[in-house]
Amino acid sequence: MIWKQTVSSALVLGMSLLAADAAASDRSVVKDPSLRQFLESFEEGTRRFMNGDTALWMDNISHRDDVMIMGAWGAHEKGWPEVQARYQWAGAALRRR
Repeated sequence: MIWKQTVSSALVLGMSLLAADAAASDRSVVKDPSLRQFLESFEEGTRRFMNGDTALWMDNISHRDDVMIMGAWGAHEKGWPEVQARYQWAGAALRRR
């Protein structure tokens, strides 16, 4: 079962990276400079997350009380302290692989 969850997680994250690369290939459609800057930071945060570095990813997401995560490994959390802890856990798991 853990093997299936690991493969599923890798597939989801891989698809996210492919989508990020596709979006990065044509930034000309994004006219707002602040949105372009955010997208670049979001894409870099996604790449770093894949290697276990969650810092930029967490800088880019909401820290509000109503923030939620529905994680690729099956867990879900609500509220910044819980979401932050889950991202830190996921980053550590990715660093161990």
